[in-house]
Amino acid sequence: MFLSMIKVGHAHLDIDLQIESLDQEIASDMDNAQLYLKRAELQRRHSAWELALQDYAKAEEYGTATNTINFYRGRMYRESGQSNIALPLLNDVLEQEPNHIFALVERAKIASHPKTQAIADLDLAITLSEQPSPDLFLSRAKLMLADENSNFQDITKGIQQGVEQLGPIVSLIEFGVTSAEAQQEWAAALTMLNELPDILTQSPTWLYKQGQLQENLNENEAAQETYQQALQKINELPASRSNSPAFVELKQQIMEAIE
Repeated sequence: MFLSMIKVGHAHLDIDLQIESLDQEIASDMDNAQLYLKRAELQRRHSAWELALQDYAKAEEYGTATNTINFYRGRMYRESGQSNIALPLLNDVLEQEPNHIFALVERAKIASHPKTQAIADLDLAITLSEQPSPDLFLSRAKLMLADENSNFQDITKGIQQGVEQLGPIVSLIEFGVTSAEAQQEWAAALTMLNELPDILTQSPTWLYKQGQLQENLNENEAAQETYQQALQKINELPASRSNSPAFVELKQQIMEAIE
């Protein structure tokens, strides 16, 4: 099993106050590895890299497993811009624990880690996660777009997997639509657009986008109907909204698209 993340308590407190509180706890319990690890994580969040490293070392000294500490160190080095140190540490962690979800995700973020392997890391992280976050699917799609060995069908399939597992996550679908448009995959873009929640697909902005996609597919009659719907939606808005610069510009674009 992968190692669980340390959760830092008292989230309502400012980081400095949390560190101060841990200073006091450590002063009366100086061999408590968990306290050092908690303080190290706060120092990391504070970008106090050297202090974090000192506390990671203390946590290891007082009994936290080396592999656990190497994960935290690896993440810290990645965040501090020292990927050349982070990657070997994360590689070591995953050699010991191949199913360490958080290490897989962190390693996938390192630019020097080959994209094909980074995609495989995220594939595995998604598979292992009981409830994968939308960011995992989004990060994988971005890596695939940048990887010359990936094709657009695989990217689309990956986004659809995210939508099927998590529901109509707008950020995922928007990325899919934008990526499909960039590849001039009009049908794929239209299919993904239709995955958006109804409240969005009936908004003037997305209706205009739908009309553009239909036009690119030579579905000109359908496109004209969609443009008219978009125009109607704008006209139904309160004047305070329909006269905003964004909607004035959108209305002008729709009018130009209408034959």
